[in-house]
Amino acid sequence: MTVRQLSTRLSTSAADVDTAVAVLLECQLISRLNTVVPSYACRQPGAGVDVRRLRRAAARVWNGVKGVVVGLYRHDCLGLAAQVAYSALFSLFPFLLFLQALASSYPRHRT
Repeated sequence: MTVRQLSTRLSTSAADVDTAVAVLLECQLISRLNTVVPSYACRQPGAGVDVRRLRRAAARVWNGVKGVVVGLYRHDCLGLAAQVAYSALFSLFPFLLFLQALASSYPRHRT
């Protein structure tokens, strides 16, 4: 938005000139930050949103999630997790028997 466009929209009172200067500075600052600003958003502070940056971030997150899911199936992680759970379940009972036998070999403390 240029000064000429602002002068056609605003009257020439001192308050309107100050508003026009503030709006122009805000629009220049926003354009320097490389944000996408609709024409109506120049008058609203903080209304500009960088849509390209949001899309790139969403694409990176989606590619990361997709890579994790593909890796899970490629390396058969669910099958390996089932094998580990099965082995842990069936090794727990003999370990508890061993601990019981070990604990029973110690004499009880008499007072």
